[in-house]
Amino acid sequence: MASPNDILSDDLVHFLQGLRIAPEPVPQATRILDGHKSPVFTCAWSPIHPGLLATGSKDSEVVLWDTIGCTEARLGALSAARQRDITSLTWSADGSMLAAGCYDPVVRVFLANGTKWMENGTVHKDAIFSTRFSRSGDMLLTASLDGSACVWDLEHKTLYRQYTGTHQGGCTDVDWITDKIFSSSGADKRVLVMHVDHAVPLLVIRGHTEEVNRIEASPDGTRVASCSNDATGRIWTIPSTDRGILPPVVLLGHVGKICAIKWGPVSGRRGCRYHSNMHRVSVDTTARVWDSVTGECLAKITDHGRPVWSLAFSPDGRFLATGGVDGRLNIFNLKTWSATWSWTPITSYSSGIMEIDWTIDNGCNLISLALSCGKVAVLDCTKVPDLE
Repeated sequence: MASPNDILSDDLVHFLQGLRIAPEPVPQATRILDGHKSPVFTCAWSPIHPGLLATGSKDSEVVLWDTIGCTEARLGALSAARQRDITSLTWSADGSMLAAGCYDPVVRVFLANGTKWMENGTVHKDAIFSTRFSRSGDMLLTASLDGSACVWDLEHKTLYRQYTGTHQGGCTDVDWITDKIFSSSGADKRVLVMHVDHAVPLLVIRGHTEEVNRIEASPDGTRVASCSNDATGRIWTIPSTDRGILPPVVLLGHVGKICAIKWGPVSGRRGCRYHSNMHRVSVDTTARVWDSVTGECLAKITDHGRPVWSLAFSPDGRFLATGGVDGRLNIFNLKTWSATWSWTPITSYSSGIMEIDWTIDNGCNLISLALSCGKVAVLDCTKVPDLE
């Protein structure tokens, strides 16, 4: 099970620092935000407040950036623990709250103005890998290396239920299927479907042969996508009755670990929602787009020269952005199935892209990049003709 700290090894840092990078093609469209003092691992746009960006780094620093007003609010270093990487930043659907996952392992929730809403460091016993708000915003899910998943009551700022021993070797991810039902994944190769009021799983899903890294429920709550170290992605249909799980759609073609999988935001041909998954290992530097019903590979993106770590769909479903070790942002047109635009951020030395987030809201069309050099890049897509 790899953490951002594991990914950013000393050898990799030396490689990135020595890498020469190409000139920036559209300088007026990009800004470099200089506020962190260590590698930035995560970035997340507010779903409600245009231009409001949250970023978190290896030294537990969280910063709220007003990218329109050009101001920043530092929440400070959240932890003094030896390993205190910020692993996850997630906004509630109404943009009123921000949850932070950390290696220390303390659950923290802030209001949009940076005020701390709740904090608990007594329940999880190891690193928190994932935080997810319920769709109503009443509850928060957390996944931990201690093997447990937790549901938190945000109104009362208390633990609602802890699922201890959920996954042997660590719970790697969680996601809501409905406001009461959620899924979890683990190092034990399993995906579980749980109800917040039941102590035992509704479903135990087996099929992966190695650790499951990420899961994501479809927007309509009928399917769950998973990706694994076994080099496969799988689409599981969640039954509406107790008849049991159907055989999955298995996504084949990769030759290494898959570290990210996402559903596309719009309907594609035959009414299917697209999703993509990616690798982070050097033996496979590709991203792929799949038909989630048939398992057909619709496109293979091969423009990266090094492992790919992160991806984001444009909210309007027109583009897919990918980034990774080579520090290159590639944008792929999902209508023409062609590479549209690429960019490598200019900093004092080259930098890997740790995470990408994309927002379109109230006239803003912005991409944020969390960079391993300790910077944050923001791309204004309205100033890039190919992305208009």
